[in-house]
Amino acid sequence: MNVDDLALALGVGSARGARALARSVPVTGSGKRQVVALGEAVARAIEQAGHVAVRARLERGRLALEDASADALCTSGLPDLSVAPQLIKECARVVRDGGSVSVATAAGIVGRGPERHVLTAMFMHAGLVGITQQLSRGTAITSGRVRR
Repeated sequence: MNVDDLALALGVGSARGARALARSVPVTGSGKRQVVALGEAVARAIEQAGHVAVRARLERGRLALEDASADALCTSGLPDLSVAPQLIKECARVVRDGGSVSVATAAGIVGRGPERHVLTAMFMHAGLVGITQQLSRGTAITSGRVRR
């Protein structure tokens, strides 16, 4: 069991970010959405929200998924800022036109992720539009829509 799984089981920590990510995926009249989840805690939260979680891992900078194969993608945390922009581009690649990419980062006093304007710039650089940011219990959720 990793830290994310433990936090989800206890209802604390990164599990809050996972649940906030799951809530960021809009429910549509067409039923369950295919949501790529990077991390087990995120996948469980996506399934609990009524969507289909597609578990994926980043390997050598790539996701082993076809282009535009999912309705949305959710991930908690980002790697070092030197590679984070490439990760966001890769995330956008696997999401269909009009779908969303959402990233949860720490926004609390103790733990801090990248500044909000830096996240916005990375999302814009990846070609995402309609970028929004919201705070949820010490977690910042940044989301953007894919436009091809």
